[in-house]
Parts: sequence; C-alpha cells; structure tokens
Amino acid sequence: MYQLSVNKFKSHTIANTIVWLLLWGLAMGLSACTDRREQREKVLAAKNAALRIHLTEAQKIESPGSAIVFYKDLLQAPDSFANYPTKALSVLYNRLFNQYLKVNNREEAMEAVLQAVKVSRTLAAMSGNDSSNLDNSLYNLAKAYRMNEAWPQYKASLDSALKYSNPNDRQMKAMVYHGYSDYFIYRQALDSAVSYISAAKKIYLELGDTLEASWADLNLVGAYYDMGKAREAVSLLKEDIDMLRETDMPKAFAYSLMAQGLIDLGALKAAGAYLDTALIFANRENSNEERKEVYVNYLELYKAEGDYRKVAAIYDTLDGIKEAIISKEQVRKSKELEENFLIKEQSSKINELNLKNEMTRSKLTFRTSFAVVVFLIGIMVAYGIYQHLQLLKQKEYTQRIEVEQKLFGAQMNPHFIFNALSAIQAEVLNQNTKKANRYLARFGRLMQSILTATTQEYVSVASEYRNLVNYLELQQLRFEHFNYVVEAYEGISGDEDLVPPMLVQPLLENAVEHGWKAAGEGVVTLSLQKEGDILTCIVTNTGPGLGVQEKRSDKVSVSMGLIRKRLVYLAKKHKMNARLEVKDRAGENGVEAKIILPVIEIF
Repeated sequence: MYQLSVNKFKSHTIANTIVWLLLWGLAMGLSACTDRREQREKVLAAKNAALRIHLTEAQKIESPGSAIVFYKDLLQAPDSFANYPTKALSVLYNRLFNQYLKVNNREEAMEAVLQAVKVSRTLAAMSGNDSSNLDNSLYNLAKAYRMNEAWPQYKASLDSALKYSNPNDRQMKAMVYHGYSDYFIYRQALDSAVSYISAAKKIYLELGDTLEASWADLNLVGAYYDMGKAREAVSLLKEDIDMLRETDMPKAFAYSLMAQGLIDLGALKAAGAYLDTALIFANRENSNEERKEVYVNYLELYKAEGDYRKVAAIYDTLDGIKEAIISKEQVRKSKELEENFLIKEQSSKINELNLKNEMTRSKLTFRTSFAVVVFLIGIMVAYGIYQHLQLLKQKEYTQRIEVEQKLFGAQMNPHFIFNALSAIQAEVLNQNTKKANRYLARFGRLMQSILTATTQEYVSVASEYRNLVNYLELQQLRFEHFNYVVEAYEGISGDEDLVPPMLVQPLLENAVEHGWKAAGEGVVTLSLQKEGDILTCIVTNTGPGLGVQEKRSDKVSVSMGLIRKRLVYLAKKHKMNARLEVKDRAGENGVEAKIILPVIEIF
C-alpha cells in the first residue's frame, strides 16, 4: 500500500515536471518569436524612414531618364531597399512605373508595377499593417493593363483596387468608377458606362475636383454620342460649359464636342459659333491635335451646309496639320529614344565600373601573392590608416552618444522618476487601483517612447507630439493643481514629416520643475505651429524669471547647452538651419523658450 502511494507520488511529480518543462519551453519559444518580430519591425521602420528621405530627393529630378537611374540605383545598392518590404518601397516602384510610362517603355513599366503590387501584398499580409498602399498599386496595375488593352485584367485590377481601398477614400472610389466607364464603353455596354461615369462625376464634384469632374463629363458626352443620343450630350455640355471654362483642361476639345452634337441636331449656325471659339482656344494652346479635331468638325459642318469650296480648303488645312503632327510625333519618339539611350548608357557605365573594380581586385590579389613583403607593408599601412579613420569615427560617434545620453539624463530627471513611482505606490497603498493603473500605464508609455526615440535620428512630428502631451498628462497626474495648455496646428496627429527627437521635452521639464513648481501656481503652455517646412515649438511658464531659475538650478543652463550642442551637430551633418531662443516673457512673469526647426517633408 505504502509502495503504491510512493509510486503514484513519483509519477505525479514526473508528470508535473514534464508539463512545466513543456510550458517553459513554449514560453521561451514565444518570447524568441516576439523578439524577432519586434526586431524585424524596427529594421523595417528604419528602412522605410531612410527610403522616404531618398524619395523626397528624387522629386527634384526633372528628367525621366535620370529619375529611372536614381530609383534603380536605390534598388541595386548593397543591402538594397528592395530586400525590405515597406510602404516607401511600394511608392518607389509606383513612381518607377510612371517614369517608364513617360518614356513609353511599356515592358519595364509593367515589371515595375507588378513589383509594387507584390510589395503591397506582402505588407497587407503582415499582422497589424494598415499602410500597404495596395489600392494605389492595383490601380496603377489597371492602368498598365488598359495601356496594353488587356480588358479582362483591367477590370479585375479595378475590382481589387476598390476592394482593398479605404472605405473613406472617396477619391479612389471615383477613380475606379471612372475606370469602369472605360471598360463598359469598350464592351459597348453604354448604359453601365453612363451610370458609372455619372457616379464618378458626383464624387469629384463633392470633393471639389472640378478638373476630374470635367473629364468625367467629356467621357459621358462621348458615351452619349456612341449611343446616338446627341441631344443628351449637347444638353449636358450646356449645363457644364461654365465649369469646363474654369478648369485647366484643353477647352478647344469641349467646344468642338458641343459643335459635333449641334451638327448632328442640325443647329449649323450655333455649331459654327462653337467651332470658331474652339479654334481660338486651340490656337492659344498651340495644339495641333486640337486644331485637327476642330477642323474635322468644320469639315462636317461645311458638308452639311453644302459649301464644297470650303470643304476643299479644309482638306488642304488638315493635310498641313497632319504633317505638323507627324513631325511632332517624330520629335517625341526621338526624345523617348534619347531618354532610353541615357538609361542604358548609365546602366552600362555602372556595369563597366563594376567590371573594372572586379578586374582591379583580381590583379591586386595576383600581385600580392608574388610580393609578400610589399603586401605586408601595404597591410600595415592600410591597417594604420583604417585604425586612424576608425578612431576619428569612434570619437565623433562617442561625442554624439555623450551628448544624447546627457540630454536623456537632463530630460528624464531622476527625481521625476522617483516621485512618479512613489505616487504610484501611494495610490496602490490607498487602494486607488484605477488611478494607479492609469498613472502606471502612462508612465510606462512615456518611458518606452523616450527610450525608443533616443535610438532614432528622426521620428515623425505626430510621434513627438504624442510624447510631449503624454509627459504633460503624467505631470498633471503627479501634481493635482498642475495646469497646462497645448496649442497645436490642425492635422498634427497625422503628420508624418520627420524631426529630430527629444529636443522639446527638456524645455517642458524646465518649465515644470523650475518655473511652475517655483511659483506654486500658474500654467505651462506648449505651442506647436508649422509654416511650410518650418516647425516652431514654444514653451512658456508663469514662474520666476530666467535669472532666478538659473540661480536655483544649474540643470537649466546645462540642458539648454546640451540642446544647442545637439542642434550644432544636426546642422553640421544635415545642413539644418535650426536655433534655440530663451528669454524672459515681455511684460509678464515667466520664461519663453523657442525652438525653430526645419522638418523633412515626406511625399
């Protein structure tokens, strides 16, 4: 009996041990997976931010050929951005698609947009990713299929673009409806074409996009003409002629369309007046294509009037316009060939340079095998130079880290951390669980955000804004009578432009610790305003003046000095024109600290 009990006890103990080991192993595995995922997310975020800066630079390139070479260099560089699926990479492939369209290279354009869709689908499949750019990539894919007249694929891509678009993105919805109308016109399902183009026009007008609404009108007019409904087409053009007149679209085309309908309806005199106006616009815009359209309708008008002398003159005029159009087309094709040649030439130079480098490395390897002494001397010299350069880089890096670490120390006052934890402990002891949890959650978010920001050279304006507000809210939980005001420009919470992190937070801490606390009352104000690419951050307090605050704590002048050092470092590295101004408030108690900082605009 006793032996049976002992055996049961041993079996139970072994089973429990195995279960605990399995659970421990599972927990460790899950932890490792989580760590790898978080590390991957950090790498992708860094690559995305870096590529966005390159894309901003690329917008300054005017030549399509030079832009294509620039984008391809980014994709072919060591540790290429092409290896990291990011939204910026999707944008790059979409821009490459548009540049290839400009030089009429359809094959490369299709390849670029397929890569854009591939990257966007990878992003969409990632858990928690809501910025895959998949709808735009699919819409561009539809454009590529439309260009190649692959109509079934065109329709399928439009369906997918609508499926993956944001339900609140009405612009994309209107663009897809506009595309549907082209598809149904091709299928000669004109009733469906009219329905979709009418829906697209309605959305364009609600969004205030009169230019796209005008093009929608002209598509609708074309559909009416194909249906033999000239009266409806003329009626629509009469209603919208004022809107068409106010847009930047070619006006001669609209007036010529009106004349075409009037000729069909037998209103020849009115048609002639519209054609005369259309010709004025065509000559003003110096467009042979529009002149040709106008004169073709003049031809129909004079035929309807039976004036064959004018018909003969119009034929002569059309012959001259066709010759000019052919000449212009030859110039365009010549320019396209020149752009494509530039792309191939620059790619060839890159390949040639790589080949020369490879040959040079081979020769050096061969020669060093026969000259050991020279090789060793060269290694020693090269190693010495390398060590010297590394020391210089290490010195610069160390100085930067010292400044950032000192700034972090100035930002996160140890007294503030101690007092925050003490306040949390007090709430727990007083059994104010909800308040303690709220305090602890905000304190944790603030610490995590600051620790993350100190490892990054740039963060978004929205992220920096959230950190500053979180800091003020935490101070309000810490001090019951603490009051603050935040004045920020509209849209700051979604602003993705980039700024250096952790420059404003020390100013807020000085305002609280050496301004508000010294006075025992008053208010701390944070103002964030943006004009163009300039962000102005102003922190004010209603405490004692600047001289009194600096006498009470050397930490004020130390933190200001650290901020100025950081601005000098950024100015040297990125050629930023940034400055810090600190002064007593004019006619009032307190201090005003202002940082004027350029932002890196994205897209």
